[in-house]
Amino acid sequence: AVLDAALPRSADRVDVTVGGEGLEVVVYIDGVAFPQDNLVDSRAGAALIDYLKARANLDLAERRRKQTGKILVESESDGRHALDLAFAGSTRGIMARIQIDVASRNLIKFDQLGFLDSQKQVIRPLLKGSSGTVLVACPPHMGLTTTIYSMVDAHDPYTQSIVTLEEEVAFELEGVNHETVPAQSDTSAIRDRLAALL
Repeated sequence: AVLDAALPRSADRVDVTVGGEGLEVVVYIDGVAFPQDNLVDSRAGAALIDYLKARANLDLAERRRKQTGKILVESESDGRHALDLAFAGSTRGIMARIQIDVASRNLIKFDQLGFLDSQKQVIRPLLKGSSGTVLVACPPHMGLTTTIYSMVDAHDPYTQSIVTLEEEVAFELEGVNHETVPAQSDTSAIRDRLAALL
């Protein structure tokens, strides 16, 4: 029932939280949250979380530490979809984040990102260069992941050494060394990681 509320609507994410206050399901469509009422009860929500964890070969008994996995689902009406799963415990209960078709949603070719021709003329030499650093930043939910991955994909991974520094790797790109830095890191830790990469 949870995925039935998401897949036909081309949702990009579903958050499921099971806790003392019952079940909370939020479906995200183009980044906009749509809380869902009365989809399933708390017991069915907990069973869904256990089912997804089992399908992803994760530890069912672990209720606190973060676990991640991937599965494929397929239905006659909605087709085949890749699900990136993340599970963690919190003071609110057990939370599952289901991201739908992350790679296909975020990997848009550079020429299709919507840059003006004048902007492309500035950016393209940076992407084709043999040295240097490209720093990309923007406010949350404004296309940062899509932009970064499209720009990285425009590089030639066989003639250039490509390293990313990210809070969380959305998906792996061929020939790219994806480095992670915790979201709570202070600026000196990030500066040190950047210096080490250079």
